[in-house]
Amino acid sequence: MMKRLIPALIIVLASALPVQAKPFSLMEALNLTLERNLSLRKALLKKKQIDEKAEIVLSGVRPQLSLSSKGSTYNLQDSSAASSLGSPTGLSNYATPTGQGGKSPSVLQNSMSISQVLFDGFRTKDELTLVDLEKKSGDWDVFIARQNALNDVTNAYLNALRMEGLLQVSLASERAALGHLAQSLDRQKARMGTRFEVLQAKTQLSKVRGEVSKAKNAAILAKLTLFNAINISPQQAPLQEVRPLRTVGFDLKQSSEAVDNRAELKQLFLKKQVDQKNIELNDRSYLPTVSGVGSYSMQGSGTDRYWMMEVNSQWNLFDGGHTRAKSNQTKLDLAMDEATIEQAEAALGLEIEKSLRDRDEAKERFQIADEGLIFAKESVLLAESRYTAGMGTSIEVIDAQTSLTQAEQDRIGAHYDLQAAELNLAKALGIDLGDYLIGSSKPSI
Repeated sequence: MMKRLIPALIIVLASALPVQAKPFSLMEALNLTLERNLSLRKALLKKKQIDEKAEIVLSGVRPQLSLSSKGSTYNLQDSSAASSLGSPTGLSNYATPTGQGGKSPSVLQNSMSISQVLFDGFRTKDELTLVDLEKKSGDWDVFIARQNALNDVTNAYLNALRMEGLLQVSLASERAALGHLAQSLDRQKARMGTRFEVLQAKTQLSKVRGEVSKAKNAAILAKLTLFNAINISPQQAPLQEVRPLRTVGFDLKQSSEAVDNRAELKQLFLKKQVDQKNIELNDRSYLPTVSGVGSYSMQGSGTDRYWMMEVNSQWNLFDGGHTRAKSNQTKLDLAMDEATIEQAEAALGLEIEKSLRDRDEAKERFQIADEGLIFAKESVLLAESRYTAGMGTSIEVIDAQTSLTQAEQDRIGAHYDLQAAELNLAKALGIDLGDYLIGSSKPSI
């Protein structure tokens, strides 16, 4: 009997225990971002539209086949009307002598025709080249949207971790303030301390609790911002800490190469190529077009049949200056492209240099904060031991605890500033953030 009860009791006790939610990792956040990000989805849809555009262009030079059927009713008053329509209509037999009233025969005509563009002045060739350039631009659109989405979500994830870390520091500060208040009360009871020291400890506790309230709100808002960036509903799971992001080795002498590697600049060069090709396409308007048409028709009872073949040619000799004006406009666009490229190269070069200097500054600040935290911890131990021995004051302990809290906050801030700086530098150098973050987002051991 007991052997049956023990497993059942274990199951009941296990079900009564709170279930620890599985931590939400950066890898999960990135994968969900690639699935649900709206800007990335729009870029992918735009790319599909460009693929369809190529089919539209090609359809203009493919054979066009059409079938048509036409029913007609004629009112014939005399034989001369039928004769004027000719024999192909098959209506001569329906004519009536003049003055005897007309008949209204119905005739069904079926025809099939096929047309083919024989020469379009190389317009289709140029349009396909434009579509190919648009495809390449669409690929870079997708890449840029992907980079921005991963960058935004990773920064939001790091900020949420930062806010959670600051909250834990505030909670630790609250515990320290409670401990100091208890110690002050004990000293007052033992007539070793004063009422003033107790009031100081209570004042400090109230201040710290206010900071805890602010930190809790900031942590909640940071997580909401993260889940909004991912485009999912808020999760209750805690965030999983990540290893420090990989440091990217870079020398400013390589800045020019890094600028050339940026997708934004490659897109501008593609825009320039598009405008150059548009100038050629505008000039094609001066060339003639040639098309061939063949048709086969059958009408009446099927005895009247005929076929026809024709070649059509069109050459616009003068269009009122429209083509020349379009070409001049596109040449101005080309000049603007050159200026935009030059401006972008300068801006991207500045972004790279700024990102590198920000990373180096954040690294130095993190080292300083690390040292400051060691000193602050030592100061707290010294102040508390002096206060316990009756050699120090309550104010010394409160000041030391406040300095420790600030040092811990500074270290957390410097740590996540360094991670954000590493990420921004990788993005500025045009590194694929998908590959970069996958290699950096493994959980720490």
